[in-house]
Amino acid sequence: MKRYIVKQLADLTGISVRTLHHYDEINLLTPAHRTEAGYRLYGEPELHRLQQILFYRELDFPLKQIAAILDAPDFDTVEALRQHKADHRYTAINGVEQPGFGEFLSKAMRYFAEQHSG
Repeated sequence: MKRYIVKQLADLTGISVRTLHHYDEINLLTPAHRTEAGYRLYGEPELHRLQQILFYRELDFPLKQIAAILDAPDFDTVEALRQHKADHRYTAINGVEQPGFGEFLSKAMRYFAEQHSG
């Protein structure tokens, strides 16, 4: 299985090493292993989890809610997306109108509903 040190994972995903360290500190994304020298090593499951984290961050979910989504097997992802869509229906993100944002959330809700039922 491929392993990534924190710098490789940061380069691969476009986020900072500091962000990955922060995710580790708050137990949102913990490395699969640490070397004797203390280097963090990430595998494919951690890379997949990071992709999910980045997806929810793109939707402007707070880190605590992302942790709840990813860690609770009974968490209703579709309902969380539905609520997030309702919360952001008439608001702009970063002061800029996002006309396709609601449609994007609807597609995400359908995707997760299909994954859950299948």
